[in-house]
Amino acid sequence: MTLPVFSHAGTMRMIQAVIPHMMERKEGTIVNVGSITALAPGPWAGAYSASKAALHALSDTLRVELRNFGINVMIVAPGGTKSNIGSNSADKYDQINDWKYYKKYEKSLRARTDISQGAGCVTAEDLAKRVVKLVLKKNPPAWFAYGQFTAILTILYYAPLWFRDYFYRLVMKM
Repeated sequence: MTLPVFSHAGTMRMIQAVIPHMMERKEGTIVNVGSITALAPGPWAGAYSASKAALHALSDTLRVELRNFGINVMIVAPGGTKSNIGSNSADKYDQINDWKYYKKYEKSLRARTDISQGAGCVTAEDLAKRVVKLVLKKNPPAWFAYGQFTAILTILYYAPLWFRDYFYRLVMKM
């Protein structure tokens, strides 16, 4: 199976570019968009969840490092959000090189993609409006989770691993 490569090099370059200006002004807010899946990664989302978890760790570190310079760092952890990344993922199944190994999981793979684009998911515009409203506050929050599945994935984060594994096997019918 060909795994997607997610890099946050662009995020790092942008942060490195704006920090000196924010330091001079002694204010600013860096907003990184992670994902709630970083808390409780499920099947078929390993590379994506790992990439987002790395961004969460970077944000947590920067928040502490930059606080004394008047710079806030906020991590946005969206849940199910209708977006191009989700709608384009379904097209990738036709590109799986070793499909014979995954054919029996096709329904589960497609469900994983569809779940973030289905009924009850927030729109990207709604998420963006809420984030902007929070960023413009005098003291923006360090963490903002919003969207479908944020509550259940937060609970799974604190649950024992055996329970998380059981939950995913049950839900994803694996």
